[in-house]
Amino acid sequence: MVVGEAGDHPVRYRDGGWERLPEPDGYYVRAVAVNGAGEVVGWAVPDGSGDADEDRHQHPVRWPADRPDAVEEIEVPFLGGFPVALADDGTVLVAGREVPDGRNRGFVGRPDGTWTALDQRDEWLDVTPVALGGGAVVGTGQTERPVLELVEWDLDGHVVRVHPTSSALDVNSSGQVLGVVNGLLEGMPAGKASVWRGGALQAEFPVAGDARIDAVAIDDDGAVVGRMAKRSGLRDAPVVGRCS
Repeated sequence: MVVGEAGDHPVRYRDGGWERLPEPDGYYVRAVAVNGAGEVVGWAVPDGSGDADEDRHQHPVRWPADRPDAVEEIEVPFLGGFPVALADDGTVLVAGREVPDGRNRGFVGRPDGTWTALDQRDEWLDVTPVALGGGAVVGTGQTERPVLELVEWDLDGHVVRVHPTSSALDVNSSGQVLGVVNGLLEGMPAGKASVWRGGALQAEFPVAGDARIDAVAIDDDGAVVGRMAKRSGLRDAPVVGRCS
């Protein structure tokens, strides 16, 4: 199953066709992730058409696999947020804030309703969680220099390791972490897509000539998918890379 957006409405693709997901009245809604069981998560924010919420915070929502025509808010012990990843067992990774002007932070929600905040170091102005898998959570911490750091946490929220001057993209069920070395801020030069395992660099996909590899995700077999972006103006091409 695939989820996405069509005409400002959340949709899913199943049984050979696209269909709209149910939406609560008065909210703009987006579907973000789906797991192997068919459960979908996303977020909702008041669209300004009614009295729904005036706080304008994003509210995590779920479309249960066993009730495909229902949508429900995910109760969270922090100030709103939006899901970024969903495991097959229903564990969800959410980016949120504990106070209105606080730093972005990652939270892991378990199927039993318990939540764990990811440890956040003082030097990180913001943390962007991006994926979970293989018992790990990965994300990017931004310092004030500004420099990005790829961060690995365990599911109890503890920092396992930090990769300097890198940013996170994905992690698979085997714990292989996909990221970008020298991953700088938007508008700055792109770095090399790289794969780590257990803290060791396993593979690099360097810039070649007038092209670079923009990686997107890593599957459970270690295949990296993305695109080859060409600076010369030629058409970009989809690519698959594999760790040797």
